[in-house]
Amino acid sequence: MPYFQVLLHGDGVRISGEDPKWDIVGFYTTRIVRAADNKKAIEAACASVQKEWLKRECVANNSGGPPILTVESIEPSTVWAWLRARNMGHSFYGPDEGQT
Repeated sequence: MPYFQVLLHGDGVRISGEDPKWDIVGFYTTRIVRAADNKKAIEAACASVQKEWLKRECVANNSGGPPILTVESIEPSTVWAWLRARNMGHSFYGPDEGQT
């Protein structure tokens, strides 16, 4: 079964940042998964991220909704990348300047 690297964009969350004027409203994250095809790889990557966001800490700190996930890219990967992948973590971003 092949391996895939899936880059996801999560939107629709709202978490208070260290600066009260700069809340976290979205993120990017990558997951490396083993799946039969692209469709199954996307399903597995999204399920992994959604499972993380259902944890008590995330739910308690998120005044927005559950993340709306969109696929930014998907590409083949390797067993070595899959073995080394932590499959966790996010690159967060805040609202654009001038938005509240």
